[in-house]
Amino acid sequence: MLNDIKEMIAQVKKIQAQVTSLQGNLQQLQQAMAGVNHFVDGVNKDVAKWQFKNAPRLERIQKIMDRLDEHK
Repeated sequence: MLNDIKEMIAQVKKIQAQVTSLQGNLQQLQQAMAGVNHFVDGVNKDVAKWQFKNAPRLERIQKIMDRLDEHK
């Protein structure tokens, strides 16, 4: 019985250490996610700028392609 209690105490201590480790890892993950979100926001802004700048060019290309299709 005493061995069972000692084993249970050892297991509880092990679980406590794992919970502490998990909490630290969760905190690191949350910090990393903040960086990822910042990166994604930057990419989205760059894509929006690219689309805005290239929209007139793409429209001209589409008009040229339409004219070429008409002449086939």
